[in-house]
Amino acid sequence: MIKIEDLLPLLRPGWVAMDEDKLWFWHQVKPDIQKINGMGMWGSKTYSGKIIRLKDLFDIAPYDGDWSDSLMECGK
Repeated sequence: MIKIEDLLPLLRPGWVAMDEDKLWFWHQVKPDIQKINGMGMWGSKTYSGKIIRLKDLFDIAPYDGDWSDSLMECGK
């Protein structure tokens, strides 16, 4: 299992965040917190930009803290 911080410099420029269900996503555009069917997740009301579910590519450890604080810029 890898820590998200180890992936930050390797990913394309954008944002990563873990949803309430502990799944990590890469977002091309900075996301906001959304509630869909009572579940907290990161997304955009305009659905602009690409989103990639990182679980399909990496085994990433959950964020050490509240999911709503997991947003981080990557690819710098």
